[in-house]
Amino acid sequence: MDPVSPPEPSPPSSLNLQIKTLKVVVAFLVAAIVGASAYLFYLHKVGSPVQIALDGKTIATVRSAAVGERDLRFAEATIIPSGYSRASIVRLQRIQFVPADPGSIVESDMTAEGQLAAALKIHVRGYAIFINGRPVMVLPTDDEATQTLETVKSHWTSTIHQNLTGPVGFVQDVEIVKKSLPVTEAYSDGNTAAPTLWQESPVKTVTVEQGDTGYKIAHRNRLSFAQFLLANAGKDINHLKPGQLVNIQSSTRKLTVRCAVDQSDDERILASGPKDAAGVRRIEYSVTLLNGVESSRRIISMKITQPAKARSSL
Repeated sequence: MDPVSPPEPSPPSSLNLQIKTLKVVVAFLVAAIVGASAYLFYLHKVGSPVQIALDGKTIATVRSAAVGERDLRFAEATIIPSGYSRASIVRLQRIQFVPADPGSIVESDMTAEGQLAAALKIHVRGYAIFINGRPVMVLPTDDEATQTLETVKSHWTSTIHQNLTGPVGFVQDVEIVKKSLPVTEAYSDGNTAAPTLWQESPVKTVTVEQGDTGYKIAHRNRLSFAQFLLANAGKDINHLKPGQLVNIQSSTRKLTVRCAVDQSDDERILASGPKDAAGVRRIEYSVTLLNGVESSRRIISMKITQPAKARSSL
């Protein structure tokens, strides 16, 4: 038979008490941490309504800060065109989440997003097209901005592509610069952006008031008198009448595409006399086109293809 082991001595009662106390304290701390975490989660996700304020003005009341952050992101997404990342958004207003009274009436997500979208002021950072030093639009990538300009060139040269001589360019100074612009000037791609650069802007008019002169109207609208005259070509500016409409901006296009084509014409050598005796010469021209319309031409060469008959033999 195996010898019987003597029973282990029990720990002193004071040590048992310390162990029990430690267990109670640990359990209490765990419960406190879990409860605090749950409370914070409740406040953030569920239970603490907040007011979303832009530059100090309350725009919407939502059921939690997390919901407000989500509504804000969705509102921004409805404003900016596709192709831009969240990192490209530049907020121009101070955004605050202000605790609201627990009994406050909260808006639905759709209502809050709509109110935020209407009130937000944002820019988007991308690749801006500058014309004569002034930014006119922004696109998400450098490739899209470059493609926009190429599409404008193609619009005016597609029908004469085979006859083009030399490079196709712009009359204006054009450059692409990384910059943020208002969301109203942001486009997602060249197909939607390019037409705005070749379409004509509408004519702007004002009504002549009693005592107005052309100079007064030009000065009031920050135009030089020469610009005012150009916008009203063909009108009698010296005899303006109250109620008459005058232009303060003529119809213009943002970009003018310049290109050159070769062209040949057959002309009579002698302007008078029988046609069959006038002779023919072929003249080669280099024609400069601005947005598809001839602006100037110069003679490259001239060759007689049919000599004129001497007048003595006529």
